[in-house]
Amino acid sequence: MKQTLSMEVVPAERNADMLEKVPHKNIEDMAVVYRFVLDASDEGRASILVTNQLLDSYGITADQLHEEF
Repeated sequence: MKQTLSMEVVPAERNADMLEKVPHKNIEDMAVVYRFVLDASDEGRASILVTNQLLDSYGITADQLHEEF
């Protein structure tokens, strides 16, 4: 799964509600969130936002995710 994990930078203030539900790291006024990339082609990318609930189902903590990636 680690091979399909990617990071995305989003504006922290504008995404405050979402950030309550996902593991993230704040950097200045931005936040880094994680996504599992399911497919990528010239037409676009299909991905799933990594949520706290998803981490719980895999038995992984947010700290472990940050350290590993």
